[in-house]
Amino acid sequence: MWQLPKGKEFLSNTTPNRLQKLYNNEKSAKAKIRLLSAIHRKKGKSIDEIAYLLAKNRRTVHSWLV
Repeated sequence: MWQLPKGKEFLSNTTPNRLQKLYNNEKSAKAKIRLLSAIHRKKGKSIDEIAYLLAKNRRTVHSWLV
């Protein structure tokens, strides 16, 4: 269930820089936090680490990333 690609395998057609640019240009707070979770996942962080960093439930973070 929690097996979700991370690092280079996560969003393999997107770079961390591209995600960061999208984050920087996004106006919606909801979209920004989801992009931030994707940035962390792309950098190789676990779902639990991301949930802790963003103060969100791990199920919520997982649902954003699938």
